[in-house]
Amino acid sequence: METLGMSRKDFEPMIGGRNQVSEVFFRKQSLTIHLIRRLSERLRRFASPT
Repeated sequence: METLGMSRKDFEPMIGGRNQVSEVFFRKQSLTIHLIRRLSERLRRFASPT
């Protein structure tokens, strides 16, 4: 996250609202396969140098 220069707020469009992001980060909510795929896809785009 820090390497990419991202903050928790950057994850809101990918995961959901502020509370949902916090729950995922603090492992109170499990990641679903759908959420993992969405994060993977968007993080690849975010990290690509194009």
